[in-house]
Amino acid sequence: AKDYQLSAGEARRRLDRFGMALPLAEMCLSIYEQYERGLRYRGAVDFQDLIRLALRVLELDAHYLVRLQDRWQYILEDEAQDSSQLQEQILRRLVGEAGNWV
Repeated sequence: AKDYQLSAGEARRRLDRFGMALPLAEMCLSIYEQYERGLRYRGAVDFQDLIRLALRVLELDAHYLVRLQDRWQYILEDEAQDSSQLQEQILRRLVGEAGNWV
């Protein structure tokens, strides 16, 4: 869910739209909700949160994004098959119009 930037609440709303019992999905969502509550309680973030927050910074701070784009004119992505959608969004922003992403 985090890879699609879905909160536990949004995932719950999407699941409820099906209007039928999906026990495995319900169990997974319950675990996700408890996990997110635990993170909030501890004031912690996980790896996916770090990636999401990095993307958010690039979306909100255009000057910082330009500085990074100027610094790295070419980007080589190793192990691309293991990249998440959020990681790919970050790379797309970093390469900008130049598109120098291998």
